[in-house]
Parts: sequence; structure tokens; C-alpha cells
Amino acid sequence: MLNKKNKYYFAVALAILLATSAYFFLEVLEKDELPVLSEVIGKENGENIYYGIDDFSGFDQNGNSFSQAKLKGKVHLANFFFCSCPVVCPKMTVETKKVVDAIGEREDFLMVSYSIDPKRDSSEQLMNFANRFEANKSNWYFLNVGKENVYKLARYSYKIVAVQGSEGNNDFIHSEVLTLVDDQLRIRGYYDSTKPEEIEKLIKDLKKLL
Repeated sequence: MLNKKNKYYFAVALAILLATSAYFFLEVLEKDELPVLSEVIGKENGENIYYGIDDFSGFDQNGNSFSQAKLKGKVHLANFFFCSCPVVCPKMTVETKKVVDAIGEREDFLMVSYSIDPKRDSSEQLMNFANRFEANKSNWYFLNVGKENVYKLARYSYKIVAVQGSEGNNDFIHSEVLTLVDDQLRIRGYYDSTKPEEIEKLIKDLKKLL
């Protein structure tokens, strides 16, 4: 039989144990890993090898060169747009800015917006677009990587739609999806930028990866 003093110490110890267990359980839930959505292309030492982001080169809104090498070792978020887009791109950019603002200008995170109208979207046009939406952050790049590169990236690397239509200069078919990619260039999530709940989930998932 436990006396009153021992019962007290037992109760305190039990309370501490339960509180500690609950803390670690919540930590595990919070750090629950995101799935890897990239295509498996092989194995090495028993580990999957995934299709990453293909090599490319181009320039950003400042006229500086930008290539796939700058994405390595950093978590990045990507979308596809064009500066003269009348409806979808402005809405997508507004929502994307909410994500970038929530994460902040971190060195381990990049936002990359690929133009699917490289013929017209010069560095000046890209800068004007960024300024229009107050999206001129140090870690947000509006990119022109050329026609061949951009459509290959959309189709094979990010696995989303981005093609030119047939109805004139402003006819481009592209997705409003934001793609989350980890520091090993593996896709970890797709998010519909038109849905507020998807934006909230994206911010939480980004913080997990970071």
C-alpha cells in the first residue's frame, strides 16, 4: 500500500509522464512527412531514385542569369504564368504572395514563376509584373527560360499543363496549380491557388519542409 506521500509523488510522476508522452506524440504528428510525388526511375543502395527538375537556363526579372543549379539544396515553390494574362495569373499571383509573405525572405526557400510567353516577357516585362503585385521579394524569381525549356519543364519535371493555344497572342492554356519541391528537387505537393484552404495547407506543408 502506498502512503499519502508516496501517492503524491506517484501522481506527480504519472502526470509528467503523460504530459511528456503527449508532447512527443504531437511533435510526431506535426513533423509527419509529406509524400514524394516524383516518378521513381531507379534504386541505389535500396533507396528510390526520383526524377527531379530538368536542367535549364534563362534570366530573371533583373536580367540576371538563372539555372536549375540555383534550385539545388533549397525548397522551392513553382508556378507558370505570363505577364499579359488577363484573369488567372493575377489571381494566382495574389494568392502566391500570401504564401511568400507567410514564409518570409529565407535563404533556404525560393519562389519561381516561369513565363510561358517567353517571346514577349522580357526582363522589363517580368519586373513590371512583379512590381504590379508588390512581389519584388529577394527570393521570388520571375523567369524567362525560353519556349522549349518552359514547356518541357511543365510537362516532364513539374507534371502540369502549360501550352500555347491557337486563338491568338493571349491564348495560353496553363494550370493555376502551385507545385512544392524539396531541396532534392523532388515534388512534394500540388495546391490549387484558387482555393483558400489549399493556400493554408501549402503554408503548413512548406513550414514542415523548411
